[in-house]
Amino acid sequence: MKQNNNGYKSEQTDFGAIFIGAIACIIFVVVFCFVVWNVTHSEQGPIQADTPVSSIQDVVEPVKTTEPTASPEPTSSPTPEPASNDLGMNFEPVSDYVTAKNKTNLRSEPSTGQGDATVVVKLNNGDAIPRVGICEETGWSKMLYNGQYVYAVTSYMEEVDVPTQQE
Repeated sequence: MKQNNNGYKSEQTDFGAIFIGAIACIIFVVVFCFVVWNVTHSEQGPIQADTPVSSIQDVVEPVKTTEPTASPEPTSSPTPEPASNDLGMNFEPVSDYVTAKNKTNLRSEPSTGQGDATVVVKLNNGDAIPRVGICEETGWSKMLYNGQYVYAVTSYMEEVDVPTQQE
């Protein structure tokens, strides 16, 4: 305490403590705003309580699909193989036919990272197409659809008998 000329005692203001307290408050507000902004602006969006975490099934909309056509028998000159986009995955060769358990997206690459941009067509249950490869390591199947390689999650597909040639 300090005594002034009139004999009154007054307390001196500690500006250093006020300055440090103000800086601490500003830092708290900035950190709080940063955390709130990151939570509200995350790319995933808010997590829904009823969304199963283990499912990666794409949301699908009804689409009219055409009947698959049988691949022509090879002629004397081999037809060029369609380009593949395997993303470095090793697909074990298979030769069977599959259909979708439920309507399933067939993609131009074995990944959902690009969202709907890689969806070529939606395969209905009962529409059979030839499967040419399976990657057990990643869980993707490689199929041939209208002369193009397409990919789907193997667990969304089921093997079917070879379809008969339609007249």
